[in-house]
Amino acid sequence: MIQLNPPLPVVTPLGPGLAHVLLDYGLEHNLMWVVFLDDTGECWTFENSDIRADKNLTYGRDNPDKPTRKIDWKRGES
Repeated sequence: MIQLNPPLPVVTPLGPGLAHVLLDYGLEHNLMWVVFLDDTGECWTFENSDIRADKNLTYGRDNPDKPTRKIDWKRGES
């Protein structure tokens, strides 16, 4: 478990948020990102493939694609 300091702005299937913790369960598992969503303040955990770094004009990343995975946010199921 790694606490991100400062938190990283990311784009998730549920919208933008700040990643505060990175979980690594080992070689045969995806990295897991603990993200607090900007719009609702909810805390969600996303697999590495489900998030993108938020835009950063300095690095030429001006419009990252929103991940396409569909999540039923009311029940938290994909």
